[in-house]
Amino acid sequence: MRPLFRGAGHEFFSPTYTGLGERAHLARPEVDLSTHVQDVAAVFEVEDLKDVTLLGHSYGGMVATGVADKAAGRIARVVYLDAFAPKDGQSLFDLLGPKGEAHMRAGAAKDGDGWKLPLNPMPPDTSPEDSAWAVPKRRPQPIKTFKEKIKLTSGKFPPRHYIYAKKAGPGDVFRQFAERAKSENENDFAKERPEAFRLLRLFQKSQTVHFDAAPRSCIAARTTHVSCVIEIGGFTMPDTIAPRIVTSVAELEALYGQLAEAATVKEVARITPHYRAYIEASPFCALATSGPGGLDCSPRGDKPGFVRVHNEKTLMLPDRRGNNRIDSLRNIVRDPRVALLFLIPGVGNTLRVNGRAHLSVEPALLASFEIDGKPPRSVMVMQVDAIYFQCARALVRSELWDPAQHVDPKSLPSAGQILAALSHDRVGGASYDRDWPGRAAKTLW
Repeated sequence: MRPLFRGAGHEFFSPTYTGLGERAHLARPEVDLSTHVQDVAAVFEVEDLKDVTLLGHSYGGMVATGVADKAAGRIARVVYLDAFAPKDGQSLFDLLGPKGEAHMRAGAAKDGDGWKLPLNPMPPDTSPEDSAWAVPKRRPQPIKTFKEKIKLTSGKFPPRHYIYAKKAGPGDVFRQFAERAKSENENDFAKERPEAFRLLRLFQKSQTVHFDAAPRSCIAARTTHVSCVIEIGGFTMPDTIAPRIVTSVAELEALYGQLAEAATVKEVARITPHYRAYIEASPFCALATSGPGGLDCSPRGDKPGFVRVHNEKTLMLPDRRGNNRIDSLRNIVRDPRVALLFLIPGVGNTLRVNGRAHLSVEPALLASFEIDGKPPRSVMVMQVDAIYFQCARALVRSELWDPAQHVDPKSLPSAGQILAALSHDRVGGASYDRDWPGRAAKTLW
């Protein structure tokens, strides 16, 4: 990695922890997480490094977190690749869980003189060549590096990005951090909290992430404002990282320039008569929701006006029959923030509505939405916070309403074909497609 990064104009450092690698002779029971954090932080001081991209894999995420706390002003970003990402007061044992901790402690007691942790086996898809290179170089870590709880005191943290290898091995310990990154990306970034995670990539190539990505993919990190890269934990960056990213609202606004007056005047906090006309003419909208499990965007459609304007601040959307996944409804119960995007066939302008919602099962309200004697199971009641039209550029560019651009459904895989392929023919197939029109006609409401 070093010649590749330097060939692209970057400095590259890969500090060795006390007690490992060429510093194995310094191993002793007293070595802990703080020792390794200081090992890396010292490189920043001695080399006077600034604008650093800090890379951490596995245990290296613990160290990267500690270093970023100590040297936040010198770091442009922290990138975790299948790495432990602790919060203040957590140890690696805390993140492993009781079973993992018990296994490691038992191994140290049996084969490590009580203080040296056993080496985990190499991932099963490691090539023979990589194993031959890596195995002789591996050394046991002192158990205190796993026991010590990290202390974060600065209150500052550079932007963090998490890369998760979806092709995980048994006992996947890193999914928890990918889920946390996903959640923080959706929630805390919306509040402009730079310390929150951004889930950059779900990397599905191999369990052996520190060997499997092609070394030349590291050149993807070239950019004029990254002057230095420090790697800890030993991995190769996947070629899908795009390091030239926007990291602040100020940078984003400078990139796009000032808003036109029309873009701000059109937004109001109530349903005006003009906007009401759009809602009552629309037979289709997309419902966007957010929850602990992630974002969801779901289609909703019925006869024009199916979304009821109750008053200038309230919309009501009945939930008609579907497949009972209820992803959107689960999100609303946990997080009331919702958004609607209304489309009207033949009309270029769309209508966007943002607000907060709850689910009502009030019998009288459900009855008021009955069709063919069938009420919805629930009604989403939405309080409008913002409403405005979106100009027609997207629909003009896409030619969405032009019949000449319509796609022949037979040119794409059918629902039955997709289900059969994904289930190895347990469900779906030709009979699913053949029966669907009749099934749908009986279950529309």
